[in-house]
Amino acid sequence: MIITVTGLPRSGTAFVSMLLNMHPSCVAYHELAAYDRNWRSTIVDSYWDIVADCNTYGFMPEAWIRSERRIMIDSDVVQSHVSSEIACRKLIDPDLMPALRIMLEDWRDRYDPMVIHRNDVFTFEGCVAIWEYCFGKPVPYMKIEQLIKLNVQHKDPHIKFGPEVEFIL
Repeated sequence: MIITVTGLPRSGTAFVSMLLNMHPSCVAYHELAAYDRNWRSTIVDSYWDIVADCNTYGFMPEAWIRSERRIMIDSDVVQSHVSSEIACRKLIDPDLMPALRIMLEDWRDRYDPMVIHRNDVFTFEGCVAIWEYCFGKPVPYMKIEQLIKLNVQHKDPHIKFGPEVEFIL
């Protein structure tokens, strides 16, 4: 089975790849085409029972691939643009994100994927919904709770780590 997870840049595709990698029969790649010229065959010819292709280009027509499950992470164009400039440390053409959004919506209309909002991706309920859509049950509730806690910077960005932090023991 192939799972495609896609969305605008900085939407949460890397986080979803970590979630899906928790399934024992699944390998989840993030931005595979960035480092594997043969990314299509890596996905299609994999010996894994389940392969997830999580990326920010899967909605582009030249990257469409046969999938049994599809997830679209819905995010705000402005938020994606600002987050991308911060992450890339450079200015990005302001017309790029709206153009990508049109392609993403075309992909959504063509394939009727599960749609989840970016903010819901990082919640326990959102992760459970993604898991159930992709794999059914059983759901590894405790592992999902731990994954959410690993992403504390997103959930509670005011938390900073360092020698002055008191930990609850």
